[in-house]
Amino acid sequence: MIDPVAARYEKLPNMDTLKSMTPDEIGRSLLPTIVDVTDIMSPQGIVARDFARVAGNFRSPTIGEYSELIMEGIAFLQRAGILIENPRQQAAIFLKLSRAGREAAKSEHPLLAAAGGQEARTLLHERIAVAALGHFERGGRFLDDAAFAAFREIEITVREMSGLGANHAKNLFYDAFAFEKNRKLIPSDMESGEAKSLREAVAGAYGYYRNPPAHGRVHDDPAQTMRILILASTLLYTIESLTDATSEGKP
Repeated sequence: MIDPVAARYEKLPNMDTLKSMTPDEIGRSLLPTIVDVTDIMSPQGIVARDFARVAGNFRSPTIGEYSELIMEGIAFLQRAGILIENPRQQAAIFLKLSRAGREAAKSEHPLLAAAGGQEARTLLHERIAVAALGHFERGGRFLDDAAFAAFREIEITVREMSGLGANHAKNLFYDAFAFEKNRKLIPSDMESGEAKSLREAVAGAYGYYRNPPAHGRVHDDPAQTMRILILASTLLYTIESLTDATSEGKP
């Protein structure tokens, strides 16, 4: 007869696979088992060290090493807001799935769907994180708002740095990065071809991603939306670095 408890932990990776995984990948692999355990065996939640020890007991002869890797995944899920402490339990620290965690467990992109934005703050420009992550973490139709907000921050920044506040958005980037004039955003050592490429990159990304519903598209994939936020951040960091370069040597 198959042990039903052991069967639940059979979903977890074996030792060799687990050692090759990053903490976020380990966390993702834990979700189905955590759902099973909390729904059937322990509705109050899991005690992290006990869960890790039991997992190691069923999945590896080297229980200690396996359990430590499981704890890395649990720690990631806590940072991402997928696992939270159960305030109703006082005898031990029980961790339960948050509301976002419940949704994440059903999602194709669980860590992004729940709170990937929190982890992504290290990749996103601060202005874009502040403007877009609230929309991103709400998911669904708000993913469009996240993309819009990210590229809106690029527009605002370019207006501020170039002094072209009155320009129509359609012409803003072409005027701001024009090689022949308004060199506030063009370093002195930048060649005309580089300036043109930068202008086309910023204007093209802005036009394509900022307002997808206007072009018959909708952002409905959290992973792709996060890539768009990272793209916007990369462009914004680049613009700022070039602007800093134009100021070098000035009194």
